[in-house]
Amino acid sequence: MSSLLPFTGHSVYRNLSSRLSRARHISKGCRDSKKVGSLIRRLRSRPEITQATLASLTGIHRTYLSRAERGQVMPSIIALMQIARALKDDKVMLRVRK
Repeated sequence: MSSLLPFTGHSVYRNLSSRLSRARHISKGCRDSKKVGSLIRRLRSRPEITQATLASLTGIHRTYLSRAERGQVMPSIIALMQIARALKDDKVMLRVRK
């Protein structure tokens, strides 16, 4: 009986290898994204701004802000600038530059 998937040889190995290296790269940045996320949450919580309010002020989706605060994603520089402007605090940008 023949296999349903054709054998692709080394391309499967290369694809798997590149995925693993990307996963390692993401896990290295995970610590930084968690630090940035916790900083965003602290700065947002001081004036008691909800995620929904911050989302409407920045134009960034609320669920993305939630994932950023939990450290699951690292916001882009533009998103960090929008968040810093909405919170009227540049600590977010200073933290990322270090």
